[in-house]
Amino acid sequence: ETILVSGGGGSGKSTWVLQMIHDHVPANQPIWVIEGERKIRGAATLFGGFPENVKGVYNPLTIKEAAQIVNEEIIPVVRGKPEGYGIVVVDMLNLFWEKAQADFHEVLSQDTDIAEYMQMKMEERKSKGQSQTAANMFEGFTEWPIVKAMHNKNFLDILLQDIPSHIIATATSREIRTDSGNMNDKPDRAAMWAQAGELPEGEKYSDSKFITCMALQRLGLIDPQHRIWMTKDRSRTLGKIGAYFSDVLCSPDEESGIFDLWIEATSLRS
Repeated sequence: ETILVSGGGGSGKSTWVLQMIHDHVPANQPIWVIEGERKIRGAATLFGGFPENVKGVYNPLTIKEAAQIVNEEIIPVVRGKPEGYGIVVVDMLNLFWEKAQADFHEVLSQDTDIAEYMQMKMEERKSKGQSQTAANMFEGFTEWPIVKAMHNKNFLDILLQDIPSHIIATATSREIRTDSGNMNDKPDRAAMWAQAGELPEGEKYSDSKFITCMALQRLGLIDPQHRIWMTKDRSRTLGKIGAYFSDVLCSPDEESGIFDLWIEATSLRS
């Protein structure tokens, strides 16, 4: 299972994960915790600490460190194991998206020309009474495809696709933006989370990488016995999915062009 637990600050995400670890994970299942804010460590005191099957609790400062933990501490242990072996917890997933941006900006800041540009930009914004945060200083220098590759290909996708373990991740959420302006949430994503009233923060569409059965059931999209796997359809081949799975019907909505899936029988990954 790959589960995303989303909610506002202080809503109990980390505590819920710890209760799952203590009450519902068998003692023979190894657990690894990768956290961004050390909230898991703090909440663990409510349960008398971590159980013995927690093999590591990590607090990487960069996305590079997070990727190293996955590749060096987790993958060697779970490689070759049956599906469902072990549990990896990623607490505050949205912070790892910020870490990927920070790693990218650190590389840029080592370039003398860019450092001079940043100083000029800072003075310019200061004279106008505008914000002088690091993000503003890098305006015009953020290459999102590179940052996404650092976050997804080097970290998140490895967790979700290359290891057999269950994944439980948490992320803060915010209200859906439907007012005017360029920060609006796209209609398909807003519609997906409309009934919940808010959506997870972090890299755009990263929540689509998670199979969150609870949310999908709440929205009336699946039945509990169905197993659904999602993919981001960059090549626009999703409409041909019927050619691969005879029990899945897929068709685009005539007005929006958004694909809906109807599951007629359980499809196991094979």
